[in-house]
Amino acid sequence: MRKVLLLAVSCFWTFSMIAQVSESDKAATLQLLNANQKAIGLTSDDINNTEISNSFYLGSTNIRYVYLVQTYQGLPIYNQIQVLSFRDGKVLSNFGSRFSHMDERANVNNIMPGLTAEAAVIKALADRNLRASQSASVIGTADNGHKVTFNNMGISQENITAKLMWMPMDEYGKSIKLVWQVYIVPKTSSDYWLVSIDANNGSTAKVDNLTVYCNWGTPEQNYVEDPTIKFGIDFFKNYLDANNPYIRNKKLMADADKPLTPFVVNSASFLVVPFPAESPQAPGGTPVVVNDPWTMGSANATTLKWNTGAGGTDYNYTRGNNVWAYQDQSNANNPSVAASAT
Repeated sequence: MRKVLLLAVSCFWTFSMIAQVSESDKAATLQLLNANQKAIGLTSDDINNTEISNSFYLGSTNIRYVYLVQTYQGLPIYNQIQVLSFRDGKVLSNFGSRFSHMDERANVNNIMPGLTAEAAVIKALADRNLRASQSASVIGTADNGHKVTFNNMGISQENITAKLMWMPMDEYGKSIKLVWQVYIVPKTSSDYWLVSIDANNGSTAKVDNLTVYCNWGTPEQNYVEDPTIKFGIDFFKNYLDANNPYIRNKKLMADADKPLTPFVVNSASFLVVPFPAESPQAPGGTPVVVNDPWTMGSANATTLKWNTGAGGTDYNYTRGNNVWAYQDQSNANNPSVAASAT
């Protein structure tokens, strides 16, 4: 059994780990939100119940990207994210949604938990059948006491945290509970648990594992499914070969039966989600064939490669700007430099 840590299972969890947004970026974002309320579909009350989780400006494209998290009574609503982009003060793209009438959806009418953060941690450990060898000890608090950091209690590879938030119980948000979301990384497994404990009655509301387990031991399971079959997306049919697990480029593949060989690409056409759309669901995100799509973000958009890290360092092994894949046979989360490639 091979274990793969899914780094982006939870967008909200990822955003919570990002450094604080600067005051200047916050001010610029609020100015854009207020000036474009009608175009975005936000009310003044919506803006007041919003946390700016990230905001940054790309001078090379003259685009500001904004990531918002919906809040209610000052607490974030788990994974309720809205992503926008602006150019010249106008909305360029708008993706995501908000839950309306939160007063009707929330299971309680205030954010005073009936359960302490420590009690929630104890409940979460019990739910995962984990036995602590040390008592809980508070190391620090943040967000007006709504996030509490504890020691590892002798059971976790990292400090255990508990964060007070609203948890939708289904994708439509018909019921939204006030919970303590407890983060635990057990020493005895490769799991990264997010256990949401009802902040009033102590029951387990939801459990997420940021680790995905894949079984590669059965040969017949080791295959890549044709997306045209899996998703039924018609526009892929002209660009995918149902007998092969990779996308073929017609301009570069004159003969599909010949083996692939390395070559330098100076110009080519690809089926892409055109820049600056972030996904097929975003406005302007319908996949189209674009010639040399890497030029759409200006020349500065292609100066870094997948294996370029912080400070512009180019690695010659499996490390890049947002991924570092390495062996961890001892399950110690201790990166080791893999064999280099030239």
